Amino acid sequence: MCLMSLMSIHATTLDEIKSRGVVNCGVTTGLSGFSSINSQGQWVGFDVDICRAIAVAVFGDKEKVKFIPLTNQVKFNALSSKEIDVLSRVTTWDYQSDHKNGLVYVGVTYFDTQGIMVYAKNKIQSMADLNHMTICLISGTTSERNLSTYAVKHDQTFDTLTFDKGSLALKALKNGRCEALSTDKSALHVLKKSLPNPDEATILNVSLGFEPLAIMVRDDDANWFKLIRWTLFALIKGEEDGIGRYVKESNMPLRIGLEHIEPKVITMPEWALQILHQVGNYQEIFYRNLTVPFEIPRDLNALYHHGGLLYSPPWN
Repeated sequence: MCLMSLMSIHATTLDEIKSRGVVNCGVTTGLSGFSSINSQGQWVGFDVDICRAIAVAVFGDKEKVKFIPLTNQVKFNALSSKEIDVLSRVTTWDYQSDHKNGLVYVGVTYFDTQGIMVYAKNKIQSMADLNHMTICLISGTTSERNLSTYAVKHDQTFDTLTFDKGSLALKALKNGRCEALSTDKSALHVLKKSLPNPDEATILNVSLGFEPLAIMVRDDDANWFKLIRWTLFALIKGEEDGIGRYVKESNMPLRIGLEHIEPKVITMPEWALQILHQVGNYQEIFYRNLTVPFEIPRDLNALYHHGGLLYSPPWN
């Protein structure tokens, strides 16, 4: 049984989605690791798998989702205008965007921080070395505000160049138009991996600001809000309990399949178990999309008892 069958018949968003037959999920226009189209023409990535998990919660089928690529400039309007049902698109949870009329954040999917990437040949080892130099940024993000705050706090001065896409900012860095590129560290890992020789670039050991990347919905439907919130908790609880897809992947900890779990120890309902069976738990989603291709460490996104920030509320 999917979660939708447990919700109120007055859940307008769910009614509209059921009538349409798919969840409309807003993603990036192309950020490898989070949401991009692979060589087979399929949407893949961390944020994409979050969307698929929501589709399972609604329909019991991870394929019943439509991915709608959005730029930073139009993502909030797309949600407000009901072009999408949910925004799963590397969007930082901050005070200003959380107070946009009619929109609300559901929960953090990825705890990130803002970092700095430079070319090793320039021998830049710290933010102090970048004083009075030019830093490339991506428009429509919190990066410029964080950089400005950092500069004031540390009595430094930076010039900036902004670009619509990370790929354009990276090109400017390679061409010497700026001495550094600053954005979320997760994105820096992805951009670094895209270089012909990734070892030529270095991500400095500094964080300019917190970037909690979160899912957003409209604030007019509490049931839809709760469905997505508990979908996120299901992914985390699955990792805590060792329940997931059980696809054999190298270096993944040994897990057990549903068929080998005693029913009395399962606290999650069937719809949540279906999410784990079809999409996988948080660890599996992170591993296949971020760790394997880009060597992104779990860090803050590890479970609480492994030194991270993640844990699920009780289910029983």
